[in-house]
Amino acid sequence: MAGVATGVASAWYGGWIDSVLSRGTELLFAFPGLQICIRHVLPNVAPVVLAQSTINFGYALIDLAGLSFLGLGVPSQVARRDL
Repeated sequence: MAGVATGVASAWYGGWIDSVLSRGTELLFAFPGLQICIRHVLPNVAPVVLAQSTINFGYALIDLAGLSFLGLGVPSQVARRDL
């Protein structure tokens, strides 16, 4: 019943009312897709993402060590002047 009333009001008035009611309806339609992703997709993907991010962090540390070996990394002590 509420959907019919929303559709009739949107068609009858048009303009900005139509835009507001359309965006509200699209927002409500987005929730089932969000509930499916959070409940079913995210638990199945989380372990893979965690493992891949751990491996990538290790590669980043190896890259940083290689750059430091070549003298292009973060300096060990920064020369400071006390003013």
